[in-house]
Amino acid sequence: MAQFAAGQGSGYLSIAISLLVLIVGMGFQVVGRSRLFRHTIRVVLTDYGTILTIVFFTAFPHFGGELRITDLLTLPTTQSFHTTTGRGWLVDFWTLGVGNIFLAIPFALLLTTLFYMDHNISVRYAIPAMLIVLVLNLPRQ
Repeated sequence: MAQFAAGQGSGYLSIAISLLVLIVGMGFQVVGRSRLFRHTIRVVLTDYGTILTIVFFTAFPHFGGELRITDLLTLPTTQSFHTTTGRGWLVDFWTLGVGNIFLAIPFALLLTTLFYMDHNISVRYAIPAMLIVLVLNLPRQ
């Protein structure tokens, strides 16, 4: 098992994190289908549970204590995932000139508007489908 190449603690932590991601992610889905909370809370847990699980367990090894000193193995990053100019992925915005920032504002507004319109169109198509499912699943009297 490759997880144990960096040590026994690394292997067990890798396995524990992978199992916890599975259990917590599936737990959010199960809670979403139950009647445990109000409907709006269940919908939020179902929609965002997987994302919250991934974000939480990505940060989990960095919490501190024994977790911080455990050396986890990572996948090698090939040259195709690096930038072509060799700079970092994040732009140092504090070194940009004021003119460049104001030049970027219209494009940012355009992109924000496109995301907003895409979301609205997606919701308009999804709501009738959700209503059909709700109507078909209503208890018969």
